Amino acid sequence: MTTTTRRPTIPAAPDWTSALCAQTDPDLFFPEGHGQQIVQAVNQAKKLCADCPLRSGCLEWAVTTGQTIGVWGGLSEQELRNLHRRQILASRNTTNAHEATAVNAA
Repeated sequence: MTTTTRRPTIPAAPDWTSALCAQTDPDLFFPEGHGQQIVQAVNQAKKLCADCPLRSGCLEWAVTTGQTIGVWGGLSEQELRNLHRRQILASRNTTNAHEATAVNAA
C-alpha cells in the first residue's frame, strides 16, 4: 500500500518583466543594515511598489507563497509577518466556528 501526500499548489509567479522592481537594484527590496538605513531603504522600495502595475499580483503571490523576507507588494517584512499572522488567526477562527456549528448540529 502506498501513501500519497498532497502538497498545496504553489501559484505561478507574475511576469515580473513589467514590474518596477525588475528595473531597479534588487538590494533595495532586501535591505541590510541597521536602524535608519533600513527604514529609508524600505520606504524607498515601498514608494516604487506604490506606482507598480503589478503591486496587487506581487502581494498576492508573496502572501500565498509565504514570503516574509524583503519588501513585496508594498509591504515591509514586519507588515508581511503581521498579515500572515492575521490570516492564520482568521483561518483558525473560521475552523473553530465550523467545528462548533458541526457539534451543535449533531
